[in-house]
Amino acid sequence: MPEATALGLSSDYFVNAVDVTTLAVVDSAMVSSTGSGYITPISTIYSQAEVAGASGGEALLESLGLNPFDLTYDPSATIATNANAATMLRTGASLLTMVSNAAALVSSAGAVSGDEAVRSVFSQIAALGNSINDLFDTKDTTGKTSQEKFTAVLKSSITNVNSSIDVETTSSLTDLITSTSNSVTAVTTALQKLDDTAIKAGAHLGIAATGQTNLLASLKSTAALVAAGDPSAAAAIQDLTRAFTSANVETLAATSAAKLAFNTQDPTNPIRTSADSVTISAPVESPVVQLFDILKNDTITFAGVTASGSAALDLAAVGIFTANARNGSITGSSANTITLENSASATANVYAGMSITLLTNNGPISRTISSYDGTSKVATLNTALTVSEQTAMGNTASYLISKALPSNLELAIVDDQLQITNRPATELSLEVGQLDLVYVAQKAGDPSIAKTGLVTVNVLPPKPSIAFASNTIIASEAVDGVTSGAQAPVTAAGHPGDFTVVDVPLTLTGGLGLTGTIQISGLPTGALLQVGSTVDGQAPMIIEQRVKFWTISQQDAPSADWSSLKVLIPSDLAGDYTLSAIATARYGGLASQSSIISLSLTVTPSADGLILASGDAGTLTAFFDQAVPDAVNEDTSFALTSSETTPAIDQLINALHLRRGDSDGSEFLGLKLELPKDWLASFTSSLAGSIITVQNDKTMVELYATDADATSLKVALAALRLTAALDYSGDATVKLTAGTFEATNAVNGIPSPANFKALPTSFNINVTVAPVSDTPFISTSPFAENWNQETYLRSDGFYSIPVSVKAVSTDTVTPEETLYLAVGKAELDAVGASLNVPAVTSVTLEGKEYLRFLASDEPFSIIVPSNVSELLTFSVLAGATDQGADFVYSSAQTVSIPFVGTPKTPSFAIKATSGYSEDLGVALSDLLFISPGEGRELATHKVFIKLPADPGYALSKSGVAIARTN
Repeated sequence: MPEATALGLSSDYFVNAVDVTTLAVVDSAMVSSTGSGYITPISTIYSQAEVAGASGGEALLESLGLNPFDLTYDPSATIATNANAATMLRTGASLLTMVSNAAALVSSAGAVSGDEAVRSVFSQIAALGNSINDLFDTKDTTGKTSQEKFTAVLKSSITNVNSSIDVETTSSLTDLITSTSNSVTAVTTALQKLDDTAIKAGAHLGIAATGQTNLLASLKSTAALVAAGDPSAAAAIQDLTRAFTSANVETLAATSAAKLAFNTQDPTNPIRTSADSVTISAPVESPVVQLFDILKNDTITFAGVTASGSAALDLAAVGIFTANARNGSITGSSANTITLENSASATANVYAGMSITLLTNNGPISRTISSYDGTSKVATLNTALTVSEQTAMGNTASYLISKALPSNLELAIVDDQLQITNRPATELSLEVGQLDLVYVAQKAGDPSIAKTGLVTVNVLPPKPSIAFASNTIIASEAVDGVTSGAQAPVTAAGHPGDFTVVDVPLTLTGGLGLTGTIQISGLPTGALLQVGSTVDGQAPMIIEQRVKFWTISQQDAPSADWSSLKVLIPSDLAGDYTLSAIATARYGGLASQSSIISLSLTVTPSADGLILASGDAGTLTAFFDQAVPDAVNEDTSFALTSSETTPAIDQLINALHLRRGDSDGSEFLGLKLELPKDWLASFTSSLAGSIITVQNDKTMVELYATDADATSLKVALAALRLTAALDYSGDATVKLTAGTFEATNAVNGIPSPANFKALPTSFNINVTVAPVSDTPFISTSPFAENWNQETYLRSDGFYSIPVSVKAVSTDTVTPEETLYLAVGKAELDAVGASLNVPAVTSVTLEGKEYLRFLASDEPFSIIVPSNVSELLTFSVLAGATDQGADFVYSSAQTVSIPFVGTPKTPSFAIKATSGYSEDLGVALSDLLFISPGEGRELATHKVFIKLPADPGYALSKSGVAIARTN
């Protein structure tokens, strides 16, 4: 637990401090409560609860068995005097482990800063109020209640900083949350099981260091893998869970406690050492030699001056740390023995097989302890000391006992730096993983002033190599009712559905370590891996997808026969896949990955199509017949029939959908409509998945669903408009062919002919196309300029005038339409004219009466009275009927007969030649009786009168003289 005063930190806020008891880095910000000079995570929870409500903090403390006074003292220093100090240390260590690990997870998952993550975690824990004690509920020794409560805190803390994250759906994040909760609970349970006596003895320190250092480091690296989508994330989550079980925590805690005891800073020693961590690569063909300056973080304060690194310190000795490692001073020696100080272990042979380094003015002396007497404290050496070595050593030399080096590693001190050599070795003798080294830093040139330190060496495992037997694999999709080139599907125990099995033999060179993995990616969702065993009689393993990868763990399948590897792809999926594999050797928390290899896997499609039972063909034909109208009009587009009362389209598509052989929804429905020659098809809206092809003898309309339930097909059929061939009438056959296709293999929603599996027979229905009359053209010929009406005068005094007007049909097919002409009746009646045609029918068009008669190629005649002496104009139009269909008419044209007036001889008689008075004028009406010519009026005549030349004769009209003319 960090002491604010000891660390020289503000009591208000701090971050990135060091726990002065466990030496763990504390990267969780904390605040102290008012009036407290000591900072613990309990202070922070108390402060937040107080802000949330009056006396909330005090109630929270009470639920933990504490009170506000417990926040004012250093529980480590007053463990013997304060009654609740042990509870403070136990609860504080648990809370610090919870907050540190939770904040690391929240920061990574929520993509927020560490400070924001810490605040979120603290706030969610404070929000528990009096139920905070559930976090430490280990009454059943399993920590179930604590684990459930901490899981809820993790989830709420993540969603508090990023509400868009789904923490409930099964994924790598939920797996990581579960693993984190289990691991932290294991640490918490171990702490809570300690009684006050154990706390006073410092038993909690190793457990706390494990949770705040080892677990936190593992969690951070695993969370980073999950956030990056790294293929090794799933295996890392499994490793995290396995490494921090309750049993393992106790073991790790014991080691941590030993480290703490070994590395405890002596306030009287001027040298201060800091823990280091270095990494050395695995050897391939030649040794790996690396230098590490592990003194650079160590200091020595002498005569008030502090100096650091190799300028002030010498690297005197180095060895591998174990729980039995020890440093001290000898109390006696001989050529073959060393006597250790009385505080050395009393256990016999506890140091046997370990290395001992003796520090002298002439440099270090190294030997191996072959045996140890715990009573006399005498260690027997494997090789005798020389006289000069004994002299240099004396009886007070400092020593370092450490683990013997593995065969592949060599340690040396070169220019006060640690040199590590990792030599190639057999797989069985290769030391990998994490090694803790203990080293001695001494004052430069003075071995009497020395201090031990710890450095962690990460020895990476060698990279394994893998290879597929082929770079390209082609397989046929498995289907029920196997056709040529395909195979029958297989089933996998415990996994619903059928699968296509593809052999993908894999060769592994090198080992995977204790928990290494091979991970496969690039397979579709729902795929499985199957791997056989090298052990006779052992059944093959089925591997499911984990996150985005299929993982085969060395721990789960130690006898895996990689050459038997198979991929099981759902039998209704076909397509091109890039199969990638990566092998990871893993020892403890260290991993070494091989490069990714890949192959191209093609599963050629084999659509299942539709499966019809007896009677289905008739049912589908009936639905199709309901969807297509029984009769339509010529030259008019028509839609398929579908309504609420007769949902023919829905019934047809639903019936076809139910008859799909496909079981996983990957195949979509498709339809092909075969129409007679020259028929037209169109859509009222633009639709994907449709093709209209015009061929010599037919028109093809192809429709392909763009969704699994074929709703798009229903929409497409409703938008379809069909039109019979131009001017066609009569019966026609429309054919429907149905089938399915694998949607993933369609290009822009359209399958290739090879990928569309259609039924071998079609559903055929007849459509009657009713004739519709086509509007005819009308053609008129004008009368010639030299036209003479007298030519057409009959003996009965009537003209018979031929009129050249033709009706022209626009129908292009047989049987031909019947053509008619119609003449405006009113224009004829006005002059007393009539038609000279075989049969006439009176019709009214747009309010005007016409005389309609059968058209022919010859002119028709109009009988006109001979007294017509001016232009005769009348309307004429053409009509047509197709096989008795309704008449249609052209627009009206005007025909003009250029009649002109002709002279008609008048007659006159003399009324009387006498009886007139002298000198009085004679009125012409009294002298003559004038009769106009036939059809003429008197007003249109002129009278010529010849008078004698005698000037006594004159003519006048109304008193005006009429001049003579010759």
